[in-house]
Amino acid sequence: MAAQHPSTDPKGRRVEEYVAVAALVASALCALALSWRKWPDPIADVGHQLYTAWRLAQGAVLYRDVGCLYGPFSSYLNALLFRVFGPGMMVLVAANLTVYFAIAGLAYRLFRAAYGTGVAVAVLAVFVWVFSFNQLMGLPNYTYALPYAHESTHGLLVSLALILAASRWIAGPRIVHALVLGLLCGLAFVIKPEFMLVSALVVGSAVFVRIRMGRPPRAIEIACAGVAWMTPTALFTIYFWQRLPLAAAFRAANQAWWPVVVNHVSAHIWASFSGTDAVLHNLTKLASATAVLALALGVMWVGARFALRGVRLAVVLIAVPSAIALAYADWMLAAWCVPLTLLAVLGSHIVKTVRDPAAQSPLGLLLASAAFALLVRMFLHPRFFHFGFYQAALATMVVLAEILSLLRQFAGQHKLARLVLHVSAGFMVVAACLAIFLPSARSYSRRTFPVGSGRDRFFALAPARDPSGSLDRQVVDELRRLPPDDTVLVVPEGLMINYLARRKSPLPEWVFIDLTLAGPAEAALVQRLAASPPAVVVYLHRELGEHGISQWGDPGQPGYLMLKFFQQNYRPRLSLAGNPADPNRPGALILARAP
Repeated sequence: MAAQHPSTDPKGRRVEEYVAVAALVASALCALALSWRKWPDPIADVGHQLYTAWRLAQGAVLYRDVGCLYGPFSSYLNALLFRVFGPGMMVLVAANLTVYFAIAGLAYRLFRAAYGTGVAVAVLAVFVWVFSFNQLMGLPNYTYALPYAHESTHGLLVSLALILAASRWIAGPRIVHALVLGLLCGLAFVIKPEFMLVSALVVGSAVFVRIRMGRPPRAIEIACAGVAWMTPTALFTIYFWQRLPLAAAFRAANQAWWPVVVNHVSAHIWASFSGTDAVLHNLTKLASATAVLALALGVMWVGARFALRGVRLAVVLIAVPSAIALAYADWMLAAWCVPLTLLAVLGSHIVKTVRDPAAQSPLGLLLASAAFALLVRMFLHPRFFHFGFYQAALATMVVLAEILSLLRQFAGQHKLARLVLHVSAGFMVVAACLAIFLPSARSYSRRTFPVGSGRDRFFALAPARDPSGSLDRQVVDELRRLPPDDTVLVVPEGLMINYLARRKSPLPEWVFIDLTLAGPAEAALVQRLAASPPAVVVYLHRELGEHGISQWGDPGQPGYLMLKFFQQNYRPRLSLAGNPADPNRPGALILARAP
C-alpha cells in the first residue's frame, strides 16, 4: 500500500504529526499510570519471571536449576539487569517499558511508511488503548509492563526490527543488511517458537520479493546471513557447555524449539487456548464475523460510489454500518473478524507482488506475513485478551490499516464522502478503544491491597475479593523467619512467594499441573523430592479448572503422589485463612519437614 500523497503544506503536516505522536505518548503514559504497580498476579506466571532472573543473577543455570518453557535469551537478559541493578520488580518494569516504547516507535515507523501518517496514528492508538496495559481477564499478567513471559515482548520487538531490516535488504541488498537480517533471525531462535515462524515468513517474503524484482539473493548474502543466524545459538551452546554435558547444552541453547519437536505431552488447556477443541464451531464464528465486516464495507462502498456519481444523499449509507456498530457492537468480539480478513490481506499482497513487485512498498507484505505468523497459534480462537496482547496486536493493526486505506480509496477526492468516512471510522476506533479500556480501568481500581515492599511492591485484590495477595504476604512474612539457606517448595504454583521471601526452590519446575506431572513424571518427581526434600512446603489454593483439574491432589488428579509424600514426611507448621483443598474457604498450609 502506497504512502499518503505529499502534502502541499509539509511544515503544517509535520506539526500535526508531532501533535498526534505527542498525544499517543501521553495516552500511553495515562494508560500506564492507571495500571501502575497492578500488573502481576500474586501466584501465577510473573513470579516465575522474577524468580528466574533472581536465581540466574546468583549463578544458577537455566534448565538445570530453574525451569523455563522458552529459549534462554530473555531469562539471561533479565538476569543481567538484576546483576547490574539489583533484584526488583521495578527493574524489569523499567526495562520492559523501554522495550514497549521501542515496539511502539518501530510500529509507527513501519505503518507510516506503508500506509501513511493518519493510518499509523489510528493503529497506534488501538495498540495503546487495547493491547498495551489493559487487564482484560481475571489475571493481570498480559501487559507490556510486566508480561507473563518476557519472551513475548522481546520477540515482538525483534520481529518488528526484522521487518525493517528485511525492507532495507530488499531496497538495497548490502552485506550489512544480510548480517542484520540473519542476526535478528538468530535471536528469534533463542526466544520463542512463534517468533521463529515470524522470521521464516518475513525472510521468505523478502526473498520472494527479491526474486520477483529480478534480484535474487547472492551467495555471499546467504552465507553472511547464515553465519549471523547461527551465532546466538552457538554462543548459548558454548555458555551451557561450560556447565552441562554437550548434549544437554545443545538442548538448552535450542529450548525455544526443542520441546515443540520432541515433547509430546498434551496439556488440557492448550486445546482451548488454540481453539482446536471446537474447530467447526470456531470456523463458523470466524466466517460469520468476517461476513458481517464484508457486508459493512460493502454498504460503505455503495454509498461512496453513489456519492461520487452525484447522489449526495448516498453519503448517509456510508454512516449506516458505523451507527449500527456504535449502537450494538460488542467490541471484544471484533477479534473474530481479524484472522480471515488478514488471510485475505496477505493473499492480496502476494498477488500484487506477483503481478508487479515495483508498484508497491514491500512493507505491506512483510507486515501481513509477520502478523499471520503471530496469529497462527490462536487463529481458531482470536482474542484481544490473554495471549492476544501480543499475538493479535500486529494482526489487528494490519487489518485496521488496510480497512482505513480501503475507505480512503472508496471516497476518492469527494470531500463530503471523505469527511463522512473519516468521521465514521474515527468514531468506531474511539468507541472500540473506550469499550475495551474502561472495564480494564475498573478492574485495576479494585487492586488496592499492597504486597511486597520497595522495588517489589505491587497491588492485588482486597482479601474479600480474592485472598491470594493476603496469603502471599502472610506466607512471605513467615518464610522470612526461616534460615536463609532453607529451601521452600510452593505447590501447585507460587514462585512469587519464593522470590519475595528470597528462598530457593529445590526443583527447577515452577508449576505442578498436567504440564509437568503427566504420565510417569509425577512419580519421578517425588523420587527427586525424597532425595533432596525441601525444608518447607507451602500448599496454596489454586483454581485449576481451565487445566481440567477439579482439585489438585485428589485421587486421579495431578499432585496426588506429591500430596501423599508431603503427608507422610511433613507436619503442619501454620494454617492461614482456610483450607487449600476447599474452594469455598481458600487458604494456605505451611508444612515443615518431620524430624
